[in-house]
Amino acid sequence: MCHAVVLVTVAAVTAPGVDNNWRNVAIGGGGYVTAVVCHPTQTNLVYARTDVGGCYRFDAAQQAWVPLLEMITRQQANLFSIESIALDARDPDRVYIACGDYLYNPASQNDVLKSTNCGTSWVSTGLRVRMGGNESYRNAGERLAVDPQDGRVLYFGSRADGLWCSTNAATWHRVTAFSTNGITSPAGIPFVVFDATSGTVGSRTRVLYAGAAGRGVLCSTNAGATWYLLAGGPATTMIPQRAAVATNGALHVTFRTSDLSNGSVWKYDTTGWHDITPVTAQGYCALAVDPRNPAHVITAQLVDDFYNVIYRTTNAGASWSAVRYTAQADVPWWPDFFWSAATASLAIDPFDSRHVWYSDWYGMWRTDAIGAPTSRWYTCETGHEEVVTLALHCPSAGPGLLSGAADVDGFRHDPLSDYPLTRYAGPMAQLGDTTGLDSCPAQPLFVVRCGGQRWNTSYNKCAGYSSDGGASWSAFSGQPFAGARNGRIAVAASNTANIVWLPQGVAPYYTTNRGVTWSAASGATTSPISDVWNRRQVLAADKVLPATFYFWKGTRLYRSDNGGATWAQVNAAMPSSTASYGIKAMPGAAGEVWIGADDIGLYVSTNTGVSFTKVSTVSKALLFAFGAGPGPAAAPTLYIFGKPTTGAEGVYQSLDRGATWMQMSTQTCAMGCGPCVMEADRQAFGRVYVGTSGRGIYYSNVVPEAGFLALGVTTALGAWRCGRPPAQD
Repeated sequence: MCHAVVLVTVAAVTAPGVDNNWRNVAIGGGGYVTAVVCHPTQTNLVYARTDVGGCYRFDAAQQAWVPLLEMITRQQANLFSIESIALDARDPDRVYIACGDYLYNPASQNDVLKSTNCGTSWVSTGLRVRMGGNESYRNAGERLAVDPQDGRVLYFGSRADGLWCSTNAATWHRVTAFSTNGITSPAGIPFVVFDATSGTVGSRTRVLYAGAAGRGVLCSTNAGATWYLLAGGPATTMIPQRAAVATNGALHVTFRTSDLSNGSVWKYDTTGWHDITPVTAQGYCALAVDPRNPAHVITAQLVDDFYNVIYRTTNAGASWSAVRYTAQADVPWWPDFFWSAATASLAIDPFDSRHVWYSDWYGMWRTDAIGAPTSRWYTCETGHEEVVTLALHCPSAGPGLLSGAADVDGFRHDPLSDYPLTRYAGPMAQLGDTTGLDSCPAQPLFVVRCGGQRWNTSYNKCAGYSSDGGASWSAFSGQPFAGARNGRIAVAASNTANIVWLPQGVAPYYTTNRGVTWSAASGATTSPISDVWNRRQVLAADKVLPATFYFWKGTRLYRSDNGGATWAQVNAAMPSSTASYGIKAMPGAAGEVWIGADDIGLYVSTNTGVSFTKVSTVSKALLFAFGAGPGPAAAPTLYIFGKPTTGAEGVYQSLDRGATWMQMSTQTCAMGCGPCVMEADRQAFGRVYVGTSGRGIYYSNVVPEAGFLALGVTTALGAWRCGRPPAQD
């Protein structure tokens, strides 16, 4: 049976429990769940895989999802894209996941991982082939399959490297009898499925099927020794998506064209292929056959949009009915149209045919009464945090944290432990991506932000402001130019009318009338921010000097002392870092600007960027931030996600401007999923936030002991305890 989940660390930890002082900011879903899979012989054992956020196991007692890849390091972030998941029908503790993000990445970065304790810990099986857990056809599957009669046997259908088999769950060989002639990538071999009725316990299942894009469906009747094409099915332009074998041996398969303009559902039995498509549609993908009733089948349209229709048959496809439903999300900010969005998978509970799961763009839904005239569907998102973070900001008053996210705009987090009630409200509510945030030090409830809509590049409300700490927003009445979007934005230290916006791909623009009119700046180079996925923080306003702004590119710092109108290069050349994340100004310190340059280190200037000094105690500063000091009159606290000259990579805190460091996490601290942005709370000492590329936002859930403050200790991890400042959640 499954064991309790514990975080597994694979590197030394300097103090017991340090990594357990981190948790997710509550957001609720937000990313593509590409499959939900139910164990066929163990009740309530359900797993989910995602395109960028790892995999989860459902805790039925807590009605929550447990993330299973928190031990993955930053250097292995591509493993958070799950290509496929497979369960051992004979051993409920055993689960496998195929991991790898994009086909263009080296196969050596990918793997199939094995767990013998329900995902508590994992070991490599060493399969190094190209994968695409975040590519097109990521909602197909399952590519990975365990023989239901012999758990030692696994198959994996790759996108570009053929069919693979393992007979000992530890080593792999390519199935040379399975020809790849005519199979097209990137879909490749979307599924492998066994006919459990064709085998006996302890011996290999004789009949199995594999989808082959560009060819159709291939079958083996001798446990994979030879393969042949099942002739008479749909045209080869129809790409197989998902398959399921009923208890009577009938194979069911969904198909789609590459552009989703057409699709179908077919059944194969002893008499051949039968087209059982419910309604001609723009593609089909999700499919489930009832393990208790072979005539009960569910499928869904696949459209890259909302309201994909779910169809159900109780007579093996002779007739279908569209599922009538009511939907209730447990995440307050989810709009009503977050229903069946690009539906990826369906799963019927093997122990209760009334219970059905489905997964889509934003999360997981389920119903307890699929056969009712109107089935009630509800989400279960607790624990599923898959937002891709694009920006974070911590004002000195109002909410402790504001976030910018991909696809779902962003949120005002107050408190951290509760789901936000809404996304950002007002005329900019449907911005989509929020890429830049800043607030005015003199009026911290005044916040500016920018972003865009990747699907609508002509959208012209891509930047605006809030006067109430992000509770409501107004779009700027003017814009720099048609199509200005994304990039970074900053507001002057004491003048809310003076704002600098650096849209992607161009030089800065500035306004002195709160966005009514914009003017092109002179003297500055073009932005290094070319798209929404570049998280470099290259623009900042001085936190004290009233009209000073900084702009960093490459090895050069540009400064404006007149509100962004003119810029001049002010620093001598610094070491080049292609991964540089740019600049931030120290709160409360006039003319003090810092540069984090990843493996080049951390630099500081106290003369408005004219000269910089390297912080000698830091060898790597992937991310850095300034937060509240330990007392009302204390200087800001400095944080890095990086590496001091001595110590492992992780999150560190300094109370003395980097002279000494205290470790707050290790690199295995549940933040390996592409950490990309960092901010620290300006109102709660000791709280720092790390935004990721698929596991939402993590924050430190620790506050210092009284003795820690009194003694000013900066190196003792034992001075920390779990808890929450009363000013926050």
